[in-house]
Amino acid sequence: MKKLLIIGVLITMFTNTAKAEIGVNAGLGLPFVTQYGLNLTMGPNWTMDLMYNNLNVSTGSATADLTMPELSVKYHPWGGSFFLGVGVGQETITSESSSDGVTVKGELTTTTTIAKLGWMWGKANGDFWFGMDLAYIVPSGGDADITVNGGVPDSEDVQDVNDSIEQFGELSSTNFIF
Repeated sequence: MKKLLIIGVLITMFTNTAKAEIGVNAGLGLPFVTQYGLNLTMGPNWTMDLMYNNLNVSTGSATADLTMPELSVKYHPWGGSFFLGVGVGQETITSESSSDGVTVKGELTTTTTIAKLGWMWGKANGDFWFGMDLAYIVPSGGDADITVNGGVPDSEDVQDVNDSIEQFGELSSTNFIF
Protein backbone atom coordinates (compact mmCIF):
# COMPACT_ATOMS: atom_id res chain seq x y z
CA MET A 1 0.00 0.00 0.00
CA LYS A 2 2.88 2.37 0.82
CA LYS A 3 4.55 1.74 -2.55
CA LEU A 4 1.38 2.58 -4.47
CA LEU A 5 0.88 5.74 -2.40
CA ILE A 6 4.47 6.82 -3.14
CA ILE A 7 3.94 6.13 -6.86
CA GLY A 8 0.73 8.16 -6.73
CA VAL A 9 2.54 11.11 -5.11
CA LEU A 10 5.32 10.93 -7.73
CA ILE A 11 2.80 10.83 -10.57
CA THR A 12 1.07 13.87 -9.05
CA MET A 13 4.40 15.73 -8.83
CA PHE A 14 5.39 15.07 -12.45
CA THR A 15 2.00 15.37 -14.14
CA ASN A 16 0.49 18.60 -15.42
CA THR A 17 -2.04 19.21 -12.66
CA ALA A 18 -3.26 22.59 -13.94
CA LYS A 19 -6.61 20.91 -14.61
CA ALA A 20 -6.63 18.82 -11.43
CA GLU A 21 -10.14 18.00 -10.26
CA ILE A 22 -11.46 16.14 -7.24
CA GLY A 23 -14.76 14.33 -7.31
CA VAL A 24 -16.82 11.86 -5.34
CA ASN A 25 -18.23 8.66 -6.74
CA ALA A 26 -20.78 6.05 -5.87
CA GLY A 27 -21.44 2.82 -7.66
CA LEU A 28 -23.20 -0.47 -7.77
CA GLY A 29 -21.53 -3.66 -8.77
CA LEU A 30 -20.90 -7.34 -8.35
CA PRO A 31 -19.78 -8.83 -5.99
CA PHE A 32 -19.42 -5.58 -4.06
CA VAL A 33 -22.95 -4.15 -4.07
CA THR A 34 -22.12 -0.69 -2.68
CA GLN A 35 -19.03 1.26 -3.65
CA TYR A 36 -18.06 4.85 -2.96
CA GLY A 37 -14.96 6.99 -2.88
CA LEU A 38 -12.93 9.95 -4.13
CA ASN A 39 -11.40 10.58 -7.57
CA LEU A 40 -8.46 12.85 -8.37
CA THR A 41 -7.95 13.78 -12.02
CA MET A 42 -4.40 14.91 -12.80
CA GLY A 43 -4.43 16.26 -16.32
CA PRO A 44 -5.79 14.40 -19.34
CA ASN A 45 -4.00 11.07 -18.79
CA TRP A 46 -4.01 10.19 -15.09
CA THR A 47 -6.61 9.64 -12.38
CA MET A 48 -6.37 8.20 -8.88
CA ASP A 49 -9.19 6.64 -6.87
CA LEU A 50 -9.62 5.98 -3.18
CA MET A 51 -12.58 3.59 -2.89
CA TYR A 52 -14.50 1.59 -0.28
CA ASN A 53 -16.36 -1.53 -1.48
CA ASN A 54 -18.91 -3.46 0.59
CA LEU A 55 -21.17 -6.51 0.44
CA ASN A 56 -23.36 -7.48 3.39
CA VAL A 57 -25.44 -10.68 3.33
CA SER A 58 -27.77 -12.01 6.03
CA THR A 59 -29.74 -15.22 6.07
CA GLY A 60 -31.38 -16.66 9.16
CA SER A 61 -28.90 -16.52 12.02
CA ALA A 62 -25.85 -16.11 9.78
CA THR A 63 -24.28 -12.90 8.45
CA ALA A 64 -21.35 -12.28 6.13
CA ASP A 65 -19.57 -8.99 5.40
CA LEU A 66 -17.07 -8.51 2.58
CA THR A 67 -15.25 -5.16 2.51
CA MET A 68 -12.32 -3.78 0.55
CA PRO A 69 -10.82 -0.30 0.76
CA GLU A 70 -8.60 0.30 -2.28
CA LEU A 71 -6.25 2.82 -3.87
CA SER A 72 -5.84 2.71 -7.64
CA VAL A 73 -4.06 4.67 -10.36
CA LYS A 74 -5.63 4.84 -13.83
CA TYR A 75 -3.90 5.74 -17.09
CA HIS A 76 -6.00 7.17 -19.95
CA PRO A 77 -3.71 6.43 -22.95
CA TRP A 78 -5.55 8.69 -25.42
CA GLY A 79 -6.56 11.34 -22.90
CA GLY A 80 -10.19 10.29 -23.09
CA SER A 81 -12.66 7.94 -21.50
CA PHE A 82 -10.86 4.58 -21.81
CA PHE A 83 -8.45 3.67 -19.01
CA LEU A 84 -6.15 0.93 -17.73
CA GLY A 85 -5.46 0.83 -14.01
CA VAL A 86 -3.66 -0.92 -11.18
CA GLY A 87 -4.34 -0.80 -7.50
CA VAL A 88 -3.97 -2.34 -4.10
CA GLY A 89 -6.60 -3.08 -1.49
CA GLN A 90 -7.27 -4.84 1.79
CA GLU A 91 -10.10 -7.35 1.51
CA THR A 92 -11.77 -8.51 4.74
CA ILE A 93 -14.44 -11.16 5.08
CA THR A 94 -16.26 -11.53 8.39
CA SER A 95 -18.85 -14.23 9.00
CA GLU A 96 -20.91 -15.02 12.09
CA SER A 97 -23.51 -17.65 12.86
CA SER A 98 -25.44 -18.54 16.01
CA SER A 99 -27.35 -21.71 16.77
CA ASP A 100 -28.39 -23.45 19.99
CA GLY A 101 -26.41 -21.01 22.17
CA VAL A 102 -23.19 -21.46 20.17
CA THR A 103 -21.77 -18.50 18.22
CA VAL A 104 -19.02 -19.01 15.65
CA LYS A 105 -17.30 -15.97 14.17
CA GLY A 106 -14.62 -16.06 11.48
CA GLU A 107 -12.53 -13.27 9.98
CA LEU A 108 -9.85 -13.13 7.30
CA THR A 109 -7.96 -10.08 6.00
CA THR A 110 -5.83 -10.22 2.85
CA THR A 111 -3.88 -7.73 0.78
CA THR A 112 -5.10 -7.60 -2.81
CA THR A 113 -3.61 -6.56 -6.12
CA ILE A 114 -6.12 -5.12 -8.58
CA ALA A 115 -6.01 -4.74 -12.38
CA LYS A 116 -8.70 -2.57 -14.04
CA LEU A 117 -9.96 -1.44 -17.38
CA GLY A 118 -12.97 0.70 -18.17
CA TRP A 119 -14.49 3.94 -19.34
CA MET A 120 -15.20 7.30 -17.65
CA TRP A 121 -17.51 9.31 -19.91
CA GLY A 122 -17.39 13.06 -19.33
CA LYS A 123 -13.82 12.94 -18.02
CA ALA A 124 -12.29 14.44 -21.17
CA ASN A 125 -14.31 17.67 -20.98
CA GLY A 126 -14.41 18.05 -17.18
CA ASP A 127 -18.17 17.62 -16.81
CA PHE A 128 -20.16 15.19 -14.69
CA TRP A 129 -18.52 11.77 -15.10
CA PHE A 130 -20.08 8.38 -15.24
CA GLY A 131 -18.59 5.12 -16.23
CA MET A 132 -17.99 1.47 -15.66
CA ASP A 133 -15.01 -0.71 -15.05
CA LEU A 134 -14.03 -4.32 -14.80
CA ALA A 135 -11.48 -5.29 -12.16
CA TYR A 136 -9.57 -8.49 -11.50
CA ILE A 137 -8.79 -8.89 -7.79
CA VAL A 138 -5.96 -11.17 -6.64
CA PRO A 139 -5.68 -11.72 -2.86
CA SER A 140 -2.38 -12.71 -1.28
CA GLY A 141 -3.64 -15.07 1.40
CA GLY A 142 -4.06 -14.53 5.09
CA ASP A 143 -4.78 -16.49 8.23
CA ALA A 144 -8.32 -17.05 9.42
CA ASP A 145 -9.23 -16.00 12.94
CA ILE A 146 -12.05 -18.16 14.36
CA THR A 147 -13.72 -17.57 17.71
CA VAL A 148 -16.32 -19.82 19.33
CA ASN A 149 -18.53 -18.82 22.26
CA GLY A 150 -20.51 -21.50 24.03
CA GLY A 151 -19.27 -24.51 22.11
CA VAL A 152 -16.35 -26.86 21.61
CA PRO A 153 -13.55 -24.94 19.83
CA ASP A 154 -12.03 -28.06 18.23
CA SER A 155 -15.21 -29.34 16.58
CA GLU A 156 -15.40 -30.35 12.92
CA ASP A 157 -17.84 -27.48 12.21
CA VAL A 158 -15.30 -24.92 13.43
CA GLN A 159 -12.63 -26.48 11.21
CA ASP A 160 -15.04 -26.29 8.24
CA VAL A 161 -15.56 -22.56 8.88
CA ASN A 162 -11.79 -22.06 9.11
CA ASP A 163 -11.15 -23.97 5.88
CA SER A 164 -13.89 -22.07 4.01
CA ILE A 165 -12.58 -18.66 5.05
CA GLU A 166 -8.98 -19.55 4.19
CA GLN A 167 -10.09 -20.90 0.80
CA PHE A 168 -11.86 -17.59 0.13
CA GLY A 169 -8.62 -15.77 0.98
CA GLU A 170 -6.93 -17.53 -1.94
CA LEU A 171 -9.77 -16.97 -4.44
CA SER A 172 -9.17 -14.45 -7.25
CA SER A 173 -12.31 -12.74 -8.50
CA THR A 174 -13.67 -10.14 -10.89
CA ASN A 175 -15.55 -7.01 -9.89
CA PHE A 176 -17.89 -5.12 -12.23
CA ILE A 177 -18.80 -1.54 -11.34
CA PHE A 178 -21.30 0.76 -13.02
